[in-house]
Amino acid sequence: MTFTIAQTVIFRSEDGTLWSIAQPDKRVALTTIPARLFTYLLDNADKIISREELLNNIWEKYGLVLLNNFVNQYVSLIRKSLAELGCEGDILQTLPRVGFYISGDKVFCDEAKCEDVKNPSVPLSAAQKT
Repeated sequence: MTFTIAQTVIFRSEDGTLWSIAQPDKRVALTTIPARLFTYLLDNADKIISREELLNNIWEKYGLVLLNNFVNQYVSLIRKSLAELGCEGDILQTLPRVGFYISGDKVFCDEAKCEDVKNPSVPLSAAQKT
C-alpha cells in the first residue's frame, strides 16, 4: 500500500521506503519494525493507538522480544525520517499516557499515483539505511 503524508512525503509499506514528493530522488528506507509500526499507525489513522496495542501487534504477534522503550525509539526514527524529507509538523502525535495518533486528514492512500516509482534506483546513504 502507498500512502501520501501531508502532501509532502510518500510511504510505500511493502518495502518501507519514504520519499519526498518535491524531490523523488530523496529517499529513506525504514527497516522492518519501523516500517511495520508506521504502516500500522497509517492503517489506523484517526484512531488513538495505545502503546500496548502497538507492542502486541508489532512485536508480540511476530514472536519478537519487546521492551517498552522500543516504541519510543522507533517513533522517534519515523519522525526523524519524515523531517529529513521535508514533512513539517507533528504528523505522528504522542498522547502522553494514552498512545499515538495520526490524523486521517494528513494521510491519503493512493496506490496508482506512485506506480512509476515502484523500484527506486537511487542508492540510500548509510544514515538512511539505519
